[in-house]
Amino acid sequence: MNKVLVIGVSCSGKTTFGRRLAKLLGVNFYDLDDLYWFPGWIESNPLEFSEKVSKLLGQDRWVFVGNYKSVQKMLIESSDTVIWLDYSKSLVWIQALNRCFNRIILRTSCCNGNYESFFRTFFSRDSILLWIFKDYTRRKRKYNLMLESGEFDGKTFVHLKRRSDAEEFFKVIDIV
Repeated sequence: MNKVLVIGVSCSGKTTFGRRLAKLLGVNFYDLDDLYWFPGWIESNPLEFSEKVSKLLGQDRWVFVGNYKSVQKMLIESSDTVIWLDYSKSLVWIQALNRCFNRIILRTSCCNGNYESFFRTFFSRDSILLWIFKDYTRRKRKYNLMLESGEFDGKTFVHLKRRSDAEEFFKVIDIV
């Protein structure tokens, strides 16, 4: 397990899982949100973003987390392992609300130095909560279709459906 891609819906815990895995494996960790966003919620130029990711993929060992369509194909092709955090909608919602409230109250930065606000989170068209509501079923369907169509063939594919599955996964990795 040298080149790992962690996928899943927003707020499924990809970043927390990926950081933990990278630390355990002793490899570099990259969050696509940090590579994509500039401070002030300014989006990357698509070509520059793709080039940035492509350059990092040239390293021997890494863990990437994220779901950006523009770089998904190259990430899957470059990885030897794909881990899908496929948690229930209720768990994702609980995690999303906890994350949003914590980031708002504690003023914790995210996505390369950005900050979530109460207005952006609850009343904006750019709300992460609105995004999850619209994206959860679509992304789950998409990953199931990718799995069925063989897009992950040749990769070690790990499908985690519960937090307890993730904890068991880490226990096994820690032993190996």
